[in-house]
Amino acid sequence: MEAEAERIRLDKRVKIVWFLPTAAALFFILIICLFYFMMIQSDPLFVVTKSNYIYALPLIFIAIAALVYGWLELTYRNFTYQLDEHEIIMRQGVLARDTTAIPYAAIQDVRSERSILERMLGLATIEIETAASKGKSVSEILLPGIANKDSLMSEIMEKVQKAKRGLGTEAREANVDTAKLLSDILVELKTISLLLMNIGKKNGGAEKKSGKEAAPKSAFESYERFRNR
Repeated sequence: MEAEAERIRLDKRVKIVWFLPTAAALFFILIICLFYFMMIQSDPLFVVTKSNYIYALPLIFIAIAALVYGWLELTYRNFTYQLDEHEIIMRQGVLARDTTAIPYAAIQDVRSERSILERMLGLATIEIETAASKGKSVSEILLPGIANKDSLMSEIMEKVQKAKRGLGTEAREANVDTAKLLSDILVELKTISLLLMNIGKKNGGAEKKSGKEAAPKSAFESYERFRNR
């Protein structure tokens, strides 16, 4: 029984890649809100008033950022992958768990892409392209937050090539087995044909001696004689 491969987590720096765009957007909105209360708004908005907006708004946005980061932390903790003997298994999802198994034999291409932020952090996203199935287009599976992209891509491609060589060997063995089966059937048919011919010759000689009608030389002649009687 094969041992299960180790489940691998993404690099921790991927949380920065996920969170930084959200943090930048929240900071930009905070600046707009502060300017709005400073220059325009005079009536209270929920708990924010003209007198407390300078610290109330930052606290609200810090709370929102903390919730977002907490969700990203859960996403990170629940995202794992493992390189089994015959397939890659990816598990992700916080509320609903999603498990994807990708057979190496179905993988068509493996490549990487890096955003500016990923380049700064020394990370990359691995794109795994799989063969199209019936009624579906070619699909791509993404592995973000990969620090050792070159070694991981080499390991995956090595397993892909090994799996496809195995499929080729199985196909050749299947063809050899089919050819052997057909050859054996042909030999059996020839043997049966020779036996029938010998029986026909013996029966023909016996009928000639007894003055009866000669035996048919083939199964078709036997059928014709039977039908015409």
